[in-house]
Order: sequence, then C-alpha cells, then structure tokens
Amino acid sequence: MLGRVWATRQHMVIVRMRRTTAVMVWGLSILCGATLQAQNRIDGDGFAQREQLAQHSSPLLEGLTAAAFNDTAKAEKFLPPLIAAAPQSAAAAQARQALAFLYFRQGLYRQALRWIDSAFAAGPDDANLRGMKVLVGQLATHPDQQSTTVPSSAAAHLREGNIFVAVRANGLPGEYILDSGANISLISESEARRLGMKVETVNGSLAATGAIDSTFPYRLAVLDRLEIGDARLRNVGFMVVSDDQQPFVEMLEGQRAILSIPVLLGLRTMRLRPGSEQLDIGFASQPLQYDQANLCFEGALPLLLASFQGKAIRLVFDTGSARTDFWPKFGTNYPDYIASHGHKGSRQVRGVDGSKQFDSVILDEVSLEIAGRTVLLRPAHVIPEPKDSPLHGRLGMDALGLAKSLTIDWSAMRLTLE
Repeated sequence: MLGRVWATRQHMVIVRMRRTTAVMVWGLSILCGATLQAQNRIDGDGFAQREQLAQHSSPLLEGLTAAAFNDTAKAEKFLPPLIAAAPQSAAAAQARQALAFLYFRQGLYRQALRWIDSAFAAGPDDANLRGMKVLVGQLATHPDQQSTTVPSSAAAHLREGNIFVAVRANGLPGEYILDSGANISLISESEARRLGMKVETVNGSLAATGAIDSTFPYRLAVLDRLEIGDARLRNVGFMVVSDDQQPFVEMLEGQRAILSIPVLLGLRTMRLRPGSEQLDIGFASQPLQYDQANLCFEGALPLLLASFQGKAIRLVFDTGSARTDFWPKFGTNYPDYIASHGHKGSRQVRGVDGSKQFDSVILDEVSLEIAGRTVLLRPAHVIPEPKDSPLHGRLGMDALGLAKSLTIDWSAMRLTLE
C-alpha cells in the first residue's frame, strides 16, 4: 500500500497500491474539491453529520447528510436551492462539492461536471479542483454510465485477498477485481486493446502520493458494455495505465482491470460467500434508514462504522485491500492497548513511484465489532501514515473474508456479515 491514502480534508488526488502475496492491487482515489472558508460550513463525515442531524436541522446539514448516504433525491431537494440562494457562500461551496462527488461516484459525469463548473464560476481557481475538472470533463464527453440490474449471480472467488468476478466486457470474457476503495476503474493498455476500447489522451496529470511524491500523466477509455451475471452496464469509464506498471505486470490476460465504486453502485446489492465461488447481485434492497446504515461516503470513498472496546471507530471500507491497517488515530485513541499488545515491526511501502521501508507496530490481535458480529484479526498492523487522517484505518479482505458471507446493500448503505 502507499503510505498516505486519505486526504479528503486536504483535497488531494491520491493513488493507492497494495501488495498481496502475488498481486499488487492498485486502487485509485480522486479526491478533490473546492477550497472552503472556515465559517458557515459543517465538518465531519456522514456519520458525524447524522449525529448532528439528530440534534438540529438545517438545509445544508440535511443535504450533506443525504449526499453522504447516497440519497440522491433528498440531496437534490436541499442543496441546489441553497446554492442558488447564496452562490458565493462557503456553504454553497461545500454543497457543490457534495453534489459533484455524489454524481461522480455514480458515473454521472455530466452532472458532476455541472457542479464543478459552478464552483469555478463562483470562486477562485483551485489547482486540485482543476485536476478533477480535466478528468471529469473528458469523461463527460461520453454518455453517462447506465446500469440495468436484475437478481442473478456470477462466478467469483476470493484469491490472495482480492475478489475476482467473471465478466463479459464488450462481449469478451474476463475476470476482474472488485475494489470499493477505488472511485475510477482501472485497465491496462493491452486489455483495453483486447476489448477494442478507444484510448484517449488527457491534457492533465495526477499526483501520486506514496513512497516518492510525484505526478504522472494518464489516459482514459470508456467501455461500451460490461456484463456481470445478468447486470448490464454501459459507458463505464476507465483510467488506462501501462502493462509494465503495477499492478498489471503480474496479472494474466483477461484479468488486467479493476472495477471501482461506480460499477459497484450500479450492481446495487452484492453478496459473497467466500467458499461458494459465487457472487449474488441485484437482489432486493432494504429501505435506506440513516440510523441503521453502517456505510457512508466521505467524498468518493466508502466508510464503515465499526467498534473497538465498545467505542465507535471509522474505517475506509476497501474490498480492494488484501489486509486491514490501522492508522495513527487508532494509536492515539488506544495507547494502552498498543503498549500492552504491540511490538515493533517494519513495513515496506511500494508504489507506482518507488518504495521505502518504515517502522510499524504489530498487534497480537484486534477484536472488532462489525455489523453486530465479532471479527478477530490476528495479527493486526498499525502504520504511521496517513498522519492527519480523522479515520482509524482501512478495513480489508483479511477481516471481511472471515465471515461466512458478506452482503453489501448500496441502497440501504449497509454491510451485513454472517
């Protein structure tokens, strides 16, 4: 993995990589937004906003909470009128950012671009937002992603900490990774050629924050048809990278693609039984009830509300990560546990920009409560970055794979373990 994987507060563009036994998984997170003034804004992620909403209400709080829980209709009810009433306000800037991410993670790039353009029209230029504008602007030259999902199943298996699912892409068979920690799908040059995709050069670059901070140019392509089981997705956006760049250098033909949040949201519901070799999708969703949801979105990444020693902790929910890592906030909140259960270790960080070794803490075990179930990690790791994250870490497939089955209902924003 890369050392710094969360920067919504700093509005950065981040590339993240994780190393498994044989496969380097690369999840890409585009986290950008308009610079906000300190006043007249609401801080905290969706779970914090939900708590505030129980105490008092305002149009901004209602709209931001709805956007965080992917409640598009309610977000559209509250946020656009607020922007229209005071377009130069910090509240309007925050509302635009929420709407841009709401549409971006659903593959509705034209609507996302509308609010990015609105932000530029209302306020000063922002370098990070400018990078997002280039990316979304190019994708918006194509039709938005469309999804038709019915109850069905697809062959799938958990291998080396990654969920591989059978697909048909432009009519050709493949086996791609499902990665909730990535908000734009990734494909190699050779796989794009195999599928007959038109690769487009983009006049921009992304910042890779990892072993060595750097920037890299990128290209885009849009897949006309993606089939998973009986689900049909059209116009799926991909970032295209070289075959000799990780993670694809170690993967076989027909495997060199990673499916991100817009695809997962398009499936609507997912159920994986790690021993069954099958992924069920498109079954009936439960109603969204904010107080029952244990998933929300912070910008473009899904967060999971879990607990440790009876206290709530917030983790990135990342099916593309082979392992769970805890971050500095976990160490700050539980220093006695770290002292009594931890010992010194080291971790090599490998990324697209190089590699480095840094000190870490290895815990004998960590017992988490997730969706009413106890998940015991042996061992668990605390790493020193990202230093400024308000989150406690990232939950990976080493924890999720311990369950007999895991169900993700993106409409109800709920993870269930059995």
